[in-house]
Amino acid sequence: MPKDMRELLHRNQLLMPWAPGRSVSTARAAEMLGVCQTTIRDMIERKELRGCKIRPKLPNSPYRVFRDSIVEHIRSVCDEYEIEGLE
Repeated sequence: MPKDMRELLHRNQLLMPWAPGRSVSTARAAEMLGVCQTTIRDMIERKELRGCKIRPKLPNSPYRVFRDSIVEHIRSVCDEYEIEGLE
């Protein structure tokens, strides 16, 4: 990240799991994977995607989904199709 961009961020923001560029909302993740938000939450709970609650102590706190876990999921699905010969 360019130095001038770092100056615009709060000093602790880069340490947060949901820092800009590291994660997306469940709505965006659902759009990226072509599923509903409930499916994304279920996938996080089943450990198929990595994510975190913004406010862990609150039961209905929204999740943030890590971008790299979405990429890993897409790659693993593509690999499964290649293995099964369904290219």
